[in-house]
Amino acid sequence: MQINRSNKRVSFIVAVICMIFFASCYQNVEGCLDPNSSNYDVTADNACEDCCTYPTLSLTVGFFKGDSAYNRIDSIPNNNEIFFIIEDIQMYFSDISVSDGSENFRITETLNYVDNSGEEQEIIDDVVLVKPTAIRYPLGTFIEANDFNSFLLSLGVPEEIDDAQSIELSADHPLAIAGDSLYIVDQNQFVKSWIVLRQIGVHDVADTLQIDMPRFDYVFENLDINQERGSSLDLNVRFDYFKLINDIDYNTMDKSQVIEQIGNNLKLAVEPNY
Repeated sequence: MQINRSNKRVSFIVAVICMIFFASCYQNVEGCLDPNSSNYDVTADNACEDCCTYPTLSLTVGFFKGDSAYNRIDSIPNNNEIFFIIEDIQMYFSDISVSDGSENFRITETLNYVDNSGEEQEIIDDVVLVKPTAIRYPLGTFIEANDFNSFLLSLGVPEEIDDAQSIELSADHPLAIAGDSLYIVDQNQFVKSWIVLRQIGVHDVADTLQIDMPRFDYVFENLDINQERGSSLDLNVRFDYFKLINDIDYNTMDKSQVIEQIGNNLKLAVEPNY
């Protein structure tokens, strides 16, 4: 059999020319090459500059009276069949983390402050101001991908913030917008919660209660929380007004006793919503 070598050489040369032509026409694609990002582009050739976006951790809070959503004009009976209206409520949560059973994970953003000794310090910035007028509270960047079985949050602000000489805050930061309701100026201290409570048939004007109880940590365990890489994560809690007003009676208690009882009730009023 006779082999035509000249034809093979021509075919090879043509193939090389085509490869060079198409290579010269192809343009490298820029994109996010960080697999932890929300917009990771596996097809990109070159990393883009400041184009990556990252998933967030958020706290979602629902206000309930038992199994029903709470309307702010609703009257609520407590365990002693005494009726109340909660005209307003605000509270701080902080130190929010999820756990896989061996390690706790938090957001990456931080807050700068000056401590009592005048030293500049840094703390994770996950303080959130919860109100009935909002549901979802973005906390910050969260890039962990894992299966979590519990999460934790604390009522109030971190002690480091309460003890700080000064804090660097933006105008829309939760610590800057609470005002007098959650900040005691003469004590230079944040309170945990602020409630406007009316007991029907007793008060013509609702009582304004500042709840400055000792710091309390909520630990919610035995949950099934899956976090896929590049996806944002919501931690869901419910606030139960029924549990908040248990054992309250202005007919037999003074204001300080009401505040103390509500402080105790706050430990039970916040639950995981899964």
